[in-house]
Amino acid sequence: MFNRKKVLLTFALVVVLLISTVVAISAATGAVAMSPPITVVELQPDDVDPDGSLTETYTFETFEQALAHVGVNLSELQPAGEEGATTPALASSGNAILARTERHCVVWIEPLQPGAQRSVQSEPECYDTFAGALEAATGGSAGSDSTIRPNQVSESLLATSQGSVVIGIDYANANFGGSSITWTTEHMAGCSDGSSYSASGMPSGWNDVVSSAKSFTGCNHYYHYEHTNFGGAVLDCGGSCATMGAMDNQTSSERWTQ
Repeated sequence: MFNRKKVLLTFALVVVLLISTVVAISAATGAVAMSPPITVVELQPDDVDPDGSLTETYTFETFEQALAHVGVNLSELQPAGEEGATTPALASSGNAILARTERHCVVWIEPLQPGAQRSVQSEPECYDTFAGALEAATGGSAGSDSTIRPNQVSESLLATSQGSVVIGIDYANANFGGSSITWTTEHMAGCSDGSSYSASGMPSGWNDVVSSAKSFTGCNHYYHYEHTNFGGAVLDCGGSCATMGAMDNQTSSERWTQ
């Protein structure tokens, strides 16, 4: 299925990375120049405007200001040295741009109560880095490594959680990459004591987005449903789905059970 949000996200990343590469080359030759005003169109992956737009526009007087907005510090880009050498800071600038295209959100969810059809859950809180989201989701314990990436999460890493535990993580890309949404609960047993959790709809910006998923803390069954309120096709990821098959970009509600 065509996923407009992912196409826009990929397009924005390619465009900005291309700009950063041109700037690096231009900096090496002392030829950075662009006429003002400079416009930056930034993807907003978590807020879908009523008119369907997923962008926000910013205008700057200098190219340097525009680059700073997307995470590139032009002053750090120095001419290349010996043959084969790369322009310093280009790789780190590219990583900064990549990080800006991702959003990592956390939702707190409560165990399903007797007779209830869905769990009580919070609005998502979103962070620029996965480490920041993981720190919030685990009470400050598992996100201490600022370099941690979404695909590096494991049960052993989460074992030190304090105050809340992670029961599942959804990823926008296959193989546990891209933007993420972490589901966490203050019920420290997770699913291991027989508790279950039900999200009858996905948080804002996450409907029909999930491409891989992992579950934790005794949640051995992680169900992804095609429609809200647990309707349509369903995929049980078990503890891990690196890909979603026919359910790729189809998830509209979820359940976790022991």
